[in-house]
Amino acid sequence: MATPQAIVSGLYFLVIFAVGLYATRFVKDSTDFLLAGRRLGVVLAAAALAAVTPTARPGPPQAAGAGP
Repeated sequence: MATPQAIVSGLYFLVIFAVGLYATRFVKDSTDFLLAGRRLGVVLAAAALAAVTPTARPGPPQAAGAGP
């Protein structure tokens, strides 16, 4: 018998897979995928850039000497 976690995980996987299949209808090429079809507003594009840009201040792993 399947556990509730396995059922929820399976349903989650199916929903995410279905969303991915649906989204492929709107993506024409890799540039369209990477740049969101150039439909992002300035505020959303700046927020996305800030979210993926590393900071200059070292975090805990670098401060402990584990980083490059």
